[in-house]
Amino acid sequence: MKKIFLWSALAVAAAIAPGGAQAAPGMDAFDYYVGTWACVGGPTSFPPVKATFVGVMDAGLMRQTVSVPVQKGIKVPISQTMVVSYDGKGHYNQATIENDGSWEVSQAPPWTGNTEIWTDLATADGKLGHGQTVRTDQNHFTFTGFGASGSTPVFTVTCQRQSS
Repeated sequence: MKKIFLWSALAVAAAIAPGGAQAAPGMDAFDYYVGTWACVGGPTSFPPVKATFVGVMDAGLMRQTVSVPVQKGIKVPISQTMVVSYDGKGHYNQATIENDGSWEVSQAPPWTGNTEIWTDLATADGKLGHGQTVRTDQNHFTFTGFGASGSTPVFTVTCQRQSS
């Protein structure tokens, strides 16, 4: 299971903005993810696994980490770091890196309501895709990942807030 979490979507590097940096106006949409979340899911072709998702707003960037401990179906721990920024021109940009060296770069337009739509722009394995995050309520969200043009889910995960 090389890629346990895609996330809406996905950090070539865990960047830290220079001191005093201000968040772009659109980043307040990501305050929702600040905190610790308990998640269950993964590739649809495997049994679901448990993971912890942590979101931190840091100098105008949303830094997210996913930790998947050893468990049935997972022989070594999996770690993923994502950084999300808003470019002020109408796009959220996300870079992801995993402890196995894989990476992704994704983009989403601003949204209204509870659904984010992400599109991969580049991936380490050359397999582009798209995903959808639905914020069910203040304490639950679900991410569904699809292949480049497919409508059949290849990855699903549901998360519940544990702390803010």
